[in-house]
Amino acid sequence: MSKEKKKSGRKSYLSDFSLNAAGEYIYTGKYVDYKCAGGRKEYVKKNIPFYIVLVVFLITAGCLPIAAMLNSWYVIIPYMLEVLSCAFLVYSFVKLISDGDRIREYVYKQTAPRIPKICLFNIVAAALCLIGLVIFSIINGIDSVLFFVLSLICKLVCISCSAVIMRTSKRCF
Repeated sequence: MSKEKKKSGRKSYLSDFSLNAAGEYIYTGKYVDYKCAGGRKEYVKKNIPFYIVLVVFLITAGCLPIAAMLNSWYVIIPYMLEVLSCAFLVYSFVKLISDGDRIREYVYKQTAPRIPKICLFNIVAAALCLIGLVIFSIINGIDSVLFFVLSLICKLVCISCSAVIMRTSKRCF
């Protein structure tokens, strides 16, 4: 008798699929359940508004016509890192919730433990961008007070949304 060899490495989850009589692959691996009271539905209901607000305020902050976003590397680089981490955060969230009420173990390992870390990175990037905006305004002055204040508010909202997402994700997984 030959024993089935279990794959190891990045694509080890492929051994959790088996072929049925119809020629379709069926997942036979482990599942992970949500730890929050309402399960997937409650997790999505609590978090989706914060993801939407995070994306909207991140885009708004990038579209405001302030001089710091046009020509200072110490504001633009943290902002680009924030955009990339936000995109990865949204991707992880969508991948996680699209799996249904019970999360496949390999999907859980690829997404759930990373969401709080991505949120923390997003908070740090937004804080660095905020500090860069303040430094730029101290050195070069403020062109438009309204746009400067709106930019600061956008950054603070992004930091707050990321903190809430990080907290709820830690509670549910």
